Amino acid sequence: AFAQIQGLPPRPSTPPSTPFLGGIPSGEPTREVLPLSIADAISRALMNNLGLLLAEDGVDRARGARLRALSELLPNIRARLTESRQIVNLEAFGFPLPAGFPAIAGPFNVFDARVFLTQSILDFKALHEARAELHNVAAARHDYKSARDLVVLVTTVSYAQALASSARVDAARAQVDTARALFDQATNLKQNGLVAGIDVLRAEMQLSTERQRSTAARNEFEKAKLQLARLVGLPLGQTFTLVTQLSG
Repeated sequence: AFAQIQGLPPRPSTPPSTPFLGGIPSGEPTREVLPLSIADAISRALMNNLGLLLAEDGVDRARGARLRALSELLPNIRARLTESRQIVNLEAFGFPLPAGFPAIAGPFNVFDARVFLTQSILDFKALHEARAELHNVAAARHDYKSARDLVVLVTTVSYAQALASSARVDAARAQVDTARALFDQATNLKQNGLVAGIDVLRAEMQLSTERQRSTAARNEFEKAKLQLARLVGLPLGQTFTLVTQLSG
């Protein structure tokens, strides 16, 4: 209500939580001021935006689920290798032994290597699950393409909002200069006895109001820049300026 009375720009409402408004910071901040154009912002957002990275991860998860579903239709091969050390009593197995031949054989090692192959001839459940996962992969790819378009849109809008906030800062600064000039003029006229003191007070109040508007506009501009930097994944603490031409 105070902002409306003073003519200040209203505070924007907090946007709903969405991964597309955030990004993963990449690189190290530099001391030089980074000039950021709209093309650079979009390029960085397509590499670092959190929502797009999550959509790409969703495609990989869908592919993994499809491979897991296809594995139910493929042959299942298992192998087993065992080793044992045995001593065999030949007389216990009923072997007739000549005189002088030892009845106990061993100890000796026995190796057993086997391969097992199983294959489902007809499994409707596995077939339907494989087809469903194939459609899930296609849906995940479409989601990724939609996410790229959304990232481009959000980045463009955020960049344009930052440019608009910068223009409002310049306009507010010009209003402050105009109000200061009017205040100085009213002060000089009062000293010469040409106007009443109420005119000076009115000019002073107008100058104070314009200063408040200028401060609010600067704050909104800095917040818009922070939001843009967070969206495109700029390094933390990186200072940058906006290129005022939208044609990258």
